[in-house]
Amino acid sequence: MASLNEFGLQSTAIEEWLPWGGIIRPSVMKQKDGSMFSIITYDPYTTDLSSTLPLWEFRRGWVMWNEHQHAVGSQAQDYLIIGWNPFETNGRIENALRPGIMAAGSVDYFDQEIHRFLADFQKLTAARLLEYQEIMDVLSFSLSMGEDRQEMPDCPLYMDALLSQNVDFEFGSNDVFINGKRICAVSLFAPDGANDLYQQLEHVTYRHVRRLLLFNKKQAKHDLLKYTSRWFPTRSVIRHMATDDLFGDYNGYYTDTLLFPLDEEHDAPFQAELRGILNQAELPYIVEEYNLKEVFWGSIPGLFLANAYPPVTGFHDLSEFLHATIEIKEEREDILEQAEGSLNAETASEKIEGGEG
Repeated sequence: MASLNEFGLQSTAIEEWLPWGGIIRPSVMKQKDGSMFSIITYDPYTTDLSSTLPLWEFRRGWVMWNEHQHAVGSQAQDYLIIGWNPFETNGRIENALRPGIMAAGSVDYFDQEIHRFLADFQKLTAARLLEYQEIMDVLSFSLSMGEDRQEMPDCPLYMDALLSQNVDFEFGSNDVFINGKRICAVSLFAPDGANDLYQQLEHVTYRHVRRLLLFNKKQAKHDLLKYTSRWFPTRSVIRHMATDDLFGDYNGYYTDTLLFPLDEEHDAPFQAELRGILNQAELPYIVEEYNLKEVFWGSIPGLFLANAYPPVTGFHDLSEFLHATIEIKEEREDILEQAEGSLNAETASEKIEGGEG
């Protein structure tokens, strides 16, 4: 289990606890611990309107962040961040998706896999890899909630220090302040209904971040068996019933977080409004207090140490993990209405031809 002590809880030297290192390929961020990630921007879609993504058998050490960034007065953007922490033994990588990968070529290998994934993803929706300044802009918003932006230097290294140098962090006992604004973090536990909230949040700046620390099926079953070993100790059949439907094609430790920067004047009124929205939507949630810092850090792209707890959660298709938009859902409703109209017309025609009516 990860510990926040590895990167700190104090408000000094934030760059010491950010993992970001340098952009060493146009679309690859190499981190200080040897891990790396790339960012794909995409148009949200649903499985109802497209084919499913070909199965990628990710393993431990791979992680995804799905981030929806919204600033007041700007169009929201959706990003899929794919990260990899290579496990090395005797110069070889243990957790590559293909065998025989040498540690010396791990960056090139990761870049190739990301382009392979992108090619599959582009068959479903408009998507592209971000490069250089675009990567910095996404990370700046994630860290500062839109309070800061930095231009890319000639040598894009030391991203931890560069992207945090103008961001003022303060940590209270159960508070995080960024440039004087208190961060409200809400953990959600019903991913199917979260996207319907976006239309009601148009008037505020926020991030919606889903993260999945990935396991393959064998690893996921082993981890869940260990976690549930004391469940229904004398009722193994009931234990199997309680856990059988938890697995999918994509499995791992899952978190789902909404984050809002609130000034003092609007803090309490907005929290009351937000609770009303979530209660009306009948979504289970927690407004974080004691775990606020861990939840916040776990939402930062590339930072996989924080907020990593069992049990394993499964998704039957990657589309379930990604964001859908109100417009797409409305488009689907239009398609269904057109289909229903056509069906009614065909039924009426058949009745006339059959001599009915």
